[in-house]
Amino acid sequence: MRAAADSRLPVGTGLLPLYLSQDWDDPLPAVTRAVIMLHGRRRDADTYRDVAENAARAAGAAATGSLLIIPQFLAGPDIRHHGLPADMLCWTLEGWMGGEPAETPAPISSFDALDVILARLRDRARLPNLQNVSSPDIRAALRSRNAMQSSDAASDRPRESRCAM
Repeated sequence: MRAAADSRLPVGTGLLPLYLSQDWDDPLPAVTRAVIMLHGRRRDADTYRDVAENAARAAGAAATGSLLIIPQFLAGPDIRHHGLPADMLCWTLEGWMGGEPAETPAPISSFDALDVILARLRDRARLPNLQNVSSPDIRAALRSRNAMQSSDAASDRPRESRCAM
């Protein structure tokens, strides 16, 4: 990961960094479509943002009305390397991919973080004309979430914390 995303979304008592193509704190009546992109193991949301922005430029007018959202699920080395504050949500290197709870500052699942993003997209005061939400990656994440919720996963086993400052 080269950089931490520049926007922050409150999720429980923590903050989730994310890249946004537009400031979604203000109403966005022109937005009709939202695209959520999930980064890979490297937590390189900045690379995904660059690719998506290049695609949007290439699409020209077809990209008008789109809101790009790229959450960044950080791990301990990211927090330490970039000197990020203690209220940033922090998972194990790959734990976020399976919906495991964050190790700090609170045990919030990466899937719960996605739920907060989706709830924000349902806010008609901010996005009154949003008609479509898509993601090239979200189906796999949701399938994994359903599998985790329906299985007897060993969520109580002790894990070494890698997010300590």
